[in-house]
Amino acid sequence: MKSFLKVLFFFIFLYALSGCNDPSEQTLPSDPTPPIEQVIVYFESNGGTPIFPVTITESTLTQDLPLPTKEGHAFIGWFLDSSLTTPSSQILLMSETITLYAKWEIKSYQITFEMGGNGHLDPLIIPFGSIIDIETPVYPGFSFEGWFYDQDFLLPFEETTMPALNLTLYPRWQYLFQMRLTNLGDLEDVISYHKPGTPLVEPEIPVRDHLIFMGWYDGFGA
Repeated sequence: MKSFLKVLFFFIFLYALSGCNDPSEQTLPSDPTPPIEQVIVYFESNGGTPIFPVTITESTLTQDLPLPTKEGHAFIGWFLDSSLTTPSSQILLMSETITLYAKWEIKSYQITFEMGGNGHLDPLIIPFGSIIDIETPVYPGFSFEGWFYDQDFLLPFEETTMPALNLTLYPRWQYLFQMRLTNLGDLEDVISYHKPGTPLVEPEIPVRDHLIFMGWYDGFGA
């Protein structure tokens, strides 16, 4: 009888043991962090046009992000860090909010000079916002009066730094009267140019041996 009870208890023990190891009756630990289904993206445009936040879900991860604009600059892309070293080529749903930072590159623009056959100046290519330094043109017998946007010389060019557009400029010239001092003996003729209406400065009195200087005359006896 005792042997029978021992065998019975043994089988009961095995049955209980097998029930404890049944995978169907085991409870798996729950994940304490639920998956993020969407993320709010904020944008720091770094001087560009403001961009409102957008909400991105798993189904919209591959959609294009909004593009800002900035005068005189080309937009390079959005970056995950303010130092602009990590491109946001793919946004993962790892946080409920992220901030993206815009990276820009300064554009350059060209200034072309329409000289009208009076000399030549090569075009200039200048980065936006940089100082404009244009060589002063020279046209014998004329005074340079400045650069203009138009051929009628109604809109003077007064920019000191490069704007965000290509330019064509026209020089304005003022005719100069020529004054030639001649009959100076061993000295060469002296030629000078003067704007109309400006007072003339009396030239230096020439000196010739055995002759007395009597004055300047205009060739017509005056």
